[in-house]
Amino acid sequence: MRPLKPDETARCAMFVIDVADRSGPVEEQRAGLQDLLAGYASFKKWAFVLHDRDDEPPHWQGVVQTDKNYGGEGFANRLGVESVRKLAGGQKALIAGLRYLTHEDQDAKAQYARSAVVATPGWAWESDLDAATVKDSM
Repeated sequence: MRPLKPDETARCAMFVIDVADRSGPVEEQRAGLQDLLAGYASFKKWAFVLHDRDDEPPHWQGVVQTDKNYGGEGFANRLGVESVRKLAGGQKALIAGLRYLTHEDQDAKAQYARSAVVATPGWAWESDLDAATVKDSM
């Protein structure tokens, strides 16, 4: 993962939004972020979670996969953030991003329950993650 430059494009990106940068209580922020992501038809798959036990201030960490390429500025404008990180590698990159949301592969970091992840309605993201994990272990 690396910052997506303003002049390059990607179909898959990771974003971070500080809780302090949004208004309202966390539950309202969660609902607002879900509405924002669901409002873009080009956002095929997305997922996010509140990281509130890391060594950083509380923030929303998320991934988004689109049906067309967006530049760094395009992602940033749609998500209301200053920048995003590029997840290169298609479906594998998306899976890596999902793993990062829960920190399942990072024992030294705070672990986040899968049940805390909010994702695209109808997307069986946990099944995708489990299938990739099994495939990786073969």
